[in-house]
Amino acid sequence: MLFFIHLETRRVSLVGFTPYPDQDWMEQQARNMTMEEWGCLRGCRYLLHDRDTKFCESFRELIESGSVKPIRLPALQQYTVHYHEERNHQGKGNRILFPSQTEARRNMGAVRCRERLGGLLKYYQRQAA
Repeated sequence: MLFFIHLETRRVSLVGFTPYPDQDWMEQQARNMTMEEWGCLRGCRYLLHDRDTKFCESFRELIESGSVKPIRLPALQQYTVHYHEERNHQGKGNRILFPSQTEARRNMGAVRCRERLGGLLKYYQRQAA
């Protein structure tokens, strides 16, 4: 299954599904997604994706030809840490779901902005008092 989540609106677009996502299939999906009239990536500047081999060079080139910059995430592990230990969740009372032990004890000090993945992910944290 190939789907995309628009980060700003949280809209999910189901692009397609196949038991064997080969290069030809991925290239066709890239063409469909960047179509000027109805592609789900129209108006988007970036496409974040993992390092799975199905996101081949020709797929990335087709995405880029549609004026969308494909960005390979350096590590999903970093996003997982951010999602669990650093990101506040509005649907859960605007709290961090699983704060690290260090962060759980920290409740004083100035607030500072921190970044992961070259600034793609930003979060705020108190400095040690």
